[in-house]
This record gives sequence, C-alpha cells and structure tokens, in this order.
Amino acid sequence: MYTSVKNTRSLLWDVRDLEQPVNHGQFLSSQKSVDHNLYIHGSLAYESNYCAGLRILDLANIVHGSVDEVAYFDVAPYCNSVTFSGTWSNYPYFQSGNVIVSSIERGLYVLRPTFDLKRNSTRSIR
Repeated sequence: MYTSVKNTRSLLWDVRDLEQPVNHGQFLSSQKSVDHNLYIHGSLAYESNYCAGLRILDLANIVHGSVDEVAYFDVAPYCNSVTFSGTWSNYPYFQSGNVIVSSIERGLYVLRPTFDLKRNSTRSIR
C-alpha cells in the first residue's frame, strides 16, 4: 500500500489462516528508512532497515496493535534517508544469541544483543 509517510512503517498481520488474515495495526518507526528483510525469532522481530540499520522489535503485545523497539544497531551512521544503503539483511537464529547483519558498503557485523525486555527503553547494540 502506498503512503506519503516516509518513516519506516511495518504492518502487523496475523497470517496463521491465509484465507482470513487479521490486521492488528502498524508500527511506525521514528526513523525515515525502508524496512526490509524482517525475521521473527521468538517474540522479537529483527528488521534490516537500510539506512536505519538493524531494528529489534518486541512483539509481546502485537495482538493489541502495540510493538516496541527494544534495540538497534546502525551500520550506516552517515546515512539518514530513504535510500538503498546500509543493511541489506540479518540472521537472528544462531543458538549463541549472535545476530549477523550485512552492510551493503561495510561488510558483515556479528552482534550479540543484550537487553531487558521488562524495561521499556531502546538500547543501542555495541
């Protein structure tokens, strides 16, 4: 669906029944970027959002239309626009808890996100 909103927008769909999908709302990021290659692992979504980097969203309240960003890692701090630079994809399924994030310009990052989901604040991954 086309929109004039430039901030990253993720639509929240329950597609367990493909004949009757249910929309639970949307998540509108504070960042202006393109959301891309979103992966679900447990109750978290890992989004590669080009210039806005890896964004990690807590999905615990998704059925109520509420999603919270809990962590991020910016692979392209020089870029803050809606262009195809920065992170292309990520992989959050390692048993170690590591997440790999690919950068179009800078190569591969290996991250280990640590955060407390009970605290409602966004953390930068170092």
